[in-house]
Amino acid sequence: MAKTSKSRSDTAIQGTNDSSVVSKCCMMSQGYFHDDYLKYFVSNKACRRSPLINRGYYVRAQAVNHVLKAFLSLRSDFPEQSYQIVSLGAGFDSAYFRLEAEGCLENCSFFEVDFMDVAKRKANIISQQTELNKLIRNRLEDGIEMNKGLVLRSEKYQLLGIDMTKLDKLNDGLQSSGLDFNTPTLLLSECVMTYMPVKRSDALISWAAEIFANAVFVAYEQILPNDPFGIVMQDHFKKLGSPLKAIQTYPTIAAQQTRYLRLGFEVSMAMDMNELFFDILSLEERQRIEKIEPFDEFEEWQLKCSHYVVICSYAGNMTALSNRVFSPKSMQRPHCPTSMLTTPGQAVSDRTNHGSEVQMFWRRPDGCRPIRRFGHATCQVESGHVIVTGGFGDTRCSGKHERLGDIEIFDPETQQVYNVRPLRSTFTPRMFHTMTRLSGDKLFLFGGRTSPTKPVQGCEVLSLQRVDETWCLACEKLQCSGNIPSPRWRHSASVVTMDDIEYVMFFGGRTSDVLALGDCFVFNTSTWTWEKVKQSDGAPHARHSHSAVTYKENEVIIAGGLDADLKALNSVHVLHGGNSPALWSWEKLNPIPELQPRYSHTSELVGDHLLLLGGVSHLSQIQLGLVMINLRTMALQEYVLPGKDPEYPIMLHNHSSHLLSGTELCIIGGGGNCFSFGTHLNISPTVLDFKSIVES
Repeated sequence: MAKTSKSRSDTAIQGTNDSSVVSKCCMMSQGYFHDDYLKYFVSNKACRRSPLINRGYYVRAQAVNHVLKAFLSLRSDFPEQSYQIVSLGAGFDSAYFRLEAEGCLENCSFFEVDFMDVAKRKANIISQQTELNKLIRNRLEDGIEMNKGLVLRSEKYQLLGIDMTKLDKLNDGLQSSGLDFNTPTLLLSECVMTYMPVKRSDALISWAAEIFANAVFVAYEQILPNDPFGIVMQDHFKKLGSPLKAIQTYPTIAAQQTRYLRLGFEVSMAMDMNELFFDILSLEERQRIEKIEPFDEFEEWQLKCSHYVVICSYAGNMTALSNRVFSPKSMQRPHCPTSMLTTPGQAVSDRTNHGSEVQMFWRRPDGCRPIRRFGHATCQVESGHVIVTGGFGDTRCSGKHERLGDIEIFDPETQQVYNVRPLRSTFTPRMFHTMTRLSGDKLFLFGGRTSPTKPVQGCEVLSLQRVDETWCLACEKLQCSGNIPSPRWRHSASVVTMDDIEYVMFFGGRTSDVLALGDCFVFNTSTWTWEKVKQSDGAPHARHSHSAVTYKENEVIIAGGLDADLKALNSVHVLHGGNSPALWSWEKLNPIPELQPRYSHTSELVGDHLLLLGGVSHLSQIQLGLVMINLRTMALQEYVLPGKDPEYPIMLHNHSSHLLSGTELCIIGGGGNCFSFGTHLNISPTVLDFKSIVES
């Protein structure tokens, strides 16, 4: 018999359970989270996932565990009270076995519900594993009623095979298994309801709010469908045959909270996974995570965390639980207003002096071969051509994604992209390096990495020339002297001129062992010597992935960045040049209002105005747009960027940018590895026309 549309969808949804449990097991095998029982539900125990995926499943495990432990801690206040946990769409989750082994389920009954096929498979695994069977107290073989969906029944643990869209059967099955609707209950939906039709999931929430006298409904789900990361995320689940069905109806934290209140719950609170990571987990725990395995995908990690939330909705006397689940800081923090998500081109009114509307436009050069890479470096030479080196992206030959050693040139005048043929030595593939233009159109390369444990050593100079109508580039390794900085990446480099002497100023970055550097060096391009700049009052804190731009030939403005605690920074500093590096000094600037924290953005100068484009922040649930700071008055204005074709979303991190005129920004590359959803590479070059902002 051919499968119906619903049965095909159910099969795809069940497949997400199998994939999820494997990823969780891989994460635990690396030491992120401790659970001795999940491995019994995984057949492929030799699997391996990327550090980014491990972190994503780690924060998910921590979120669910945090809420469960907070609920179970109520026993300390009411030791005689009975409690219940109902896991809806439990799949092969092992929470019952872990919590029972830890002695956390005293006076607590545990109910699990999933499709009948999944429940039967789980019951079969439990029956075959001694370590799992030992934790099933007083198994009641005679109490199983298959017509009620009961697959496994015991004194404390009940496993039911019921389609949760059939609420009458769910209600009867839970009652038959011994659930008491008056007992304080935690209902858990971990990436489950999002796969149900909205009417069905709304009905499930409404049923829970009506029938449980004292309950907390905990849901872990996706939000923010319409930004570039959200678009990639949705496309991934569509390709799997299990589209996210509620995310467009309830796209934000505020919409999710309103949903639960409208459907009958008295209080609803929520936090995204960035809030959980920074406000709930201790500094010691966060530092432990950094030591488990090499990691350098901060942008994608924090974007993933901003797109997943845990929502806790309360009924009856369960409202007091909120103080145990959410930190005081989380409870007081206002959520992003939805108006900021819906008005492209409008000044963000609560962060600017006025709310005037302006028009910005995206355009892409016609017929231009796309440049698809991120973590690269670009430099605009005197002719106007933009040179592109390194990064991670598409190889022209195989189409595979890897670190790139090829070099490309974009000609803004002809709007064409050309290949560059290397002369003599080749360019070493690398990411997160810097490339600065010196006098004579020489290009100075420093830093970068091949992997998070292998920084690129030394520095090089590239020379661009035309040979027989072909662009060629010679690469020369330099033999430098002086106080040479340690190999690093995600640093900044800016050319300054002092008394007709050309220097390159380097600040910050990171190494394999140090998450954020705060040192500053200058490189004399005439003598090839390095000198360290002494720290002064007003110097920026250690950071990486910040932006830097030369101002008035002998000053450098540093903005934003990510610190060693993985927190985005909002500070702006200027380095004032002196007659020698020993006399250079720092000053902290104070934009009004304050700059919203960000990193992995780019900066440009238009006269006395500093432009900051894009970036990522653990505090933001919108894609960061365009910021303009008047360097004379320090007045700051922030603009939401215009919408882009969802077929070609633009991720404004790990990109580069250049001014084509006083009113056009050319964005090259950008994107990243989007958790388990695949790698996104921007289609570039793309031009942002911001003429109306300059004229307003």
